[in-house]
Amino acid sequence: MGASVMWGYWDLHGRDRSARMVIEHEPSVPTLRDTASAASAADAGEIFPWSTLIETCDPLVAPDPVGFTGTTSGHMLSKQFKPKVHEWILAENLKFPSAHAATLLSNHSLQDWRDLIPRIDLLTLVITSRKSMVPWRSQAWIHSVIPGSRLEIFEAKPGGHLFFFLENQAGFNELIAGFMLER
Repeated sequence: MGASVMWGYWDLHGRDRSARMVIEHEPSVPTLRDTASAASAADAGEIFPWSTLIETCDPLVAPDPVGFTGTTSGHMLSKQFKPKVHEWILAENLKFPSAHAATLLSNHSLQDWRDLIPRIDLLTLVITSRKSMVPWRSQAWIHSVIPGSRLEIFEAKPGGHLFFFLENQAGFNELIAGFMLER
């Protein structure tokens, strides 16, 4: 949800205290109306159709919440990670009260940033990967509407999944450091 936070800041403050922006795996609209076209859904990067969003949030607000299961992180990580990493991610997620997690996920998923993204005029790096649960083509769309932005697509190997900052730490850190030093 980090890019959404940046987009919200940009919407409120524009260039104020911002010189660069890094967008990593963020759909411009995680959940679209059922009437959206397939092309719109692809550009937006929809990852939570209405039914999936409801199926994910409802158990979290139940009197005895189920919370996220270990299978959630299974969609985010490659098989190279040991079960302990999956367990750690799950434990970190479960620290946040589940009812608040449902509210946050719901609010985040229904926000539509497609009108704001083309107004970004900072030096911007858009990072994605071919195996992420966030469709890489949606990140290509974001890149295409931000003038002068740069797009980096990590392949499946090394570490081209949603958490490639964990899977390919050296490659990710080198990319970010290089971008921050660009003139």
